[in-house]
Amino acid sequence: MRIKVPIGILLAILLVTKGCSPESAARYVPVAVSYDDLQQELASREGSVVIVNFWATWCLPCRIEFPELVQFGKDFEDQGVEIVFVSTDFRQDLPLATDFLKEQGVPWKSFITTGVDMAFIDNVHEQWSGAIPATFVYDRDGNLRAFWEGITSYEELESIVVDILQHNQLAA
Repeated sequence: MRIKVPIGILLAILLVTKGCSPESAARYVPVAVSYDDLQQELASREGSVVIVNFWATWCLPCRIEFPELVQFGKDFEDQGVEIVFVSTDFRQDLPLATDFLKEQGVPWKSFITTGVDMAFIDNVHEQWSGAIPATFVYDRDGNLRAFWEGITSYEELESIVVDILQHNQLAA
């Protein structure tokens, strides 16, 4: 005797047994973002210290620093610090970026640029050459407090962010 199982139930069983739901898999897919979209996203985070990191899957220094950035974000999340990852991979490499974010266990919404050109780069910051990784640190009022190109470390970020957090406490 053959039992007929509706396809929806079969898929649900497969997803549960694999330990993955459509929602959890989808959370790793970076959202396409233009420069204007990125500015709106950052404005929506006013009140938080925001670290924006531009990266790509093909960039070895990006891949080296990434685990420390994720850990930093987790460690400082309860202090109002947010990490915004922006992939500069080409759109056809979206699956690579998604897989990388999943491997790294990034718990936050991430982004992928709709096209990085000099206008985009200059709008983000006039001194940014477009090299990656590039990291920007904004205070709770949305003011750029630090920017650098090249690899960073947990300790470097901690020094800058703790200074910003202490400054905010003194001003309050």
